[in-house]
Amino acid sequence: MTAPAAIYAVPQGATTLTRMPPAYLWLAGLVMATGSTVFVEPAPYDVALVLLLGAGVVLRRFWFHASHRLPAALVLCFLAANLLSLTQATDLPAALKYLSVNAYMTVCWLFFVGITSAHGYRAVLVLMRGYTLAGVLAVALSAFAFFGVIRDQSLLLGSGRAQGLFKDPNVYGPYLVPMLLFALAQLQGNRLRGYRFLLGLAVCAISAMGLFLSYSRAAWINGGVAILCFFGLQTVWGIITRQISKGLLYSILFVVVLAGAVVFIGASSSTPMGRMLAVRIGDSGLQNYDATRFETHRRAFDTALEQPLGVGPGQSELLFQLATHNMYLRILTENGILGFLALYGFFLLSLLRAAKGAVTLADKSHRDLFALVSACLLGIYVNGLVIDTIHWRHLWFLLGLAWWVPRTAGDPEGAQP
Repeated sequence: MTAPAAIYAVPQGATTLTRMPPAYLWLAGLVMATGSTVFVEPAPYDVALVLLLGAGVVLRRFWFHASHRLPAALVLCFLAANLLSLTQATDLPAALKYLSVNAYMTVCWLFFVGITSAHGYRAVLVLMRGYTLAGVLAVALSAFAFFGVIRDQSLLLGSGRAQGLFKDPNVYGPYLVPMLLFALAQLQGNRLRGYRFLLGLAVCAISAMGLFLSYSRAAWINGGVAILCFFGLQTVWGIITRQISKGLLYSILFVVVLAGAVVFIGASSSTPMGRMLAVRIGDSGLQNYDATRFETHRRAFDTALEQPLGVGPGQSELLFQLATHNMYLRILTENGILGFLALYGFFLLSLLRAAKGAVTLADKSHRDLFALVSACLLGIYVNGLVIDTIHWRHLWFLLGLAWWVPRTAGDPEGAQP
């Protein structure tokens, strides 16, 4: 069963653009490998990506499909809503700065859409492997700090919680979810032996440990939602085609065992992980600041009703003395109804497109990639109910992969690695 060719197949006219020099593609992978070093602004990742984007434009290394017109129009509409709400801003410098970040994120989306659509599944693999390398580095550093191997913990831990070279454990934890699912997908394509299988097991264990050490309740829910959605989409494909693979069953069993092991070790009160877990969960599962966060949600919603054009980009902290901690209310409050409908129309469309690819494409590696993307997007959308996720770099990376245009059947680069 395959998707309509008008959406997913690359026309013959694009064949010359798909012959991208490998050097450019590997540079993109190296940029992704810096993606977990973001404790400064702009991060090395940002500078490198902008330079690579400029070089790609000059060298004509991107390709876009007709199916990209609608999401691009929605993104442009969102930016237009930013400009419209800018007229209502009280702190204009802060508004311009926030607007520039919004614009940068949309440019990142264009970069990922263009490079993957031009170079096919090979580009997806290079980018995801670079992403995974960055995540492994982040987990290694934060774990060494958490267990006292590295004495200076001020940079790598936030209030005793792992954050690697991120600014916040609440960003560090969700960053690891895509690499966990990517490793699970790779495990399903390899036999229960060999270095690829062992490498996949190692990445799964590392990402699971890092996710746990973030002690972010939202990140844990994010991961749980993403894993359930990932397996759910694969199961739907199996039901449709009556081909439930052993790899899917093994990976589900592996996740259950892995989750049980992490919870068992972490829940032990005699370990540093157990003590931190007791602090984060407590008796009710809520922290003292949660009431303040929910009150800010209410104030943001009331403000959105009073000012339908929005109060201006980046004005939430000025109005409420606290971030909204809700990506939906933030956009509705700052960019108004137009910005909200445009951005979340784009987000919903991206999720649906990825989910469709996960249950309709013939190539397993392509299906798994779209299942990963849709699952991780859904996890972030749920995560966004309590965190401002709009400027998460990996969110816009996943949105870019959601609009990747796979090559036609028989493409050697579409084969399982």
